Amino acid sequence: MVTEPQYLALKIPYLHRESNISNRGTGTTLTCTNYSDKCVTFGSAISVDKKRYLCPNFEGRLGNIMFIYASTYGIAFDHNFTVVVSRRNELYEGFENIPVQYLSTCNCSDDAQFIQEKFPRIHEKFNFSIKHTVYRIKGFLQSWKYFKRSFADIKQQFVFKQSIRTKVRKTLQGLALSMFPNKTVTTVGIHVRRGDFVREHLVVPKKEYFDRAKQYFLNKYQNVLFIVATSPIEEDRKWCKDHIMNGNGKAVFSGFNDRYEDMAILTMTDHVITSVGTFGWWSGFLNNGTVIYYDWIPKDHRRFNRNDYVIPSWIGLKPNT
Repeated sequence: MVTEPQYLALKIPYLHRESNISNRGTGTTLTCTNYSDKCVTFGSAISVDKKRYLCPNFEGRLGNIMFIYASTYGIAFDHNFTVVVSRRNELYEGFENIPVQYLSTCNCSDDAQFIQEKFPRIHEKFNFSIKHTVYRIKGFLQSWKYFKRSFADIKQQFVFKQSIRTKVRKTLQGLALSMFPNKTVTTVGIHVRRGDFVREHLVVPKKEYFDRAKQYFLNKYQNVLFIVATSPIEEDRKWCKDHIMNGNGKAVFSGFNDRYEDMAILTMTDHVITSVGTFGWWSGFLNNGTVIYYDWIPKDHRRFNRNDYVIPSWIGLKPNT
């Protein structure tokens, strides 16, 4: 079933912030629950000049940049800062609800106080002095806990542009109709990250993980269509053909070679299976259905804390189960 996604708060225990949504765009009011702060207009930590500035250091590709923005935004919201973001930032290329800021990046002056995270996937508490009005924060900041009080806010800001949503919706409808004519279809996105992870000998899930994840949905639903998004590298696509397309259930490629369109289709399917990397993480965060993730992180990992990185409501499948 293909419908326009509803960009509402994530409903997980103790982190739920309800949304009272009537219109998309700047000015939507959030009704706050589970904490006592006053309700705010979404995007307020970037659109309202509070005369105290928090400046992110953007680096990496799309998933990394989204984490840096969301975490910096959440920290700024919690500590009464304004996030300073250039109007030329690439996030504006794909998302329509991030408020356009008219502050100059000169507010991030050379005399800014620097804060450096220790590890990218372990939540830290940063100390800010009232004596300083400008801070520059450096690091990948890959923990949902940095923006746990701004979940609905971030989901509203990371709404894909209408042109992207329209294209993806038509693609989903066409794929569902071609594979299951005249039937109600449950779509499940599959993100497959290989490429640089394989070259650098990092952890990647094997065929068995995807088979088990697919079977989870095949056991629950009829007429399941798996839609695979991976890199355009031929080696990666061949791996998907050999190990996912030829596995259980019906699977097709998304057909996109654009990062925003690929992420959008993974968020607009009914459910999603992620692999590794931040691109898949955000595909899970923005998807409104069941999220299955590759649960490879050991408890004693020195650079990963599972509880800081993985959303509690996601379903993890371990490599050895």
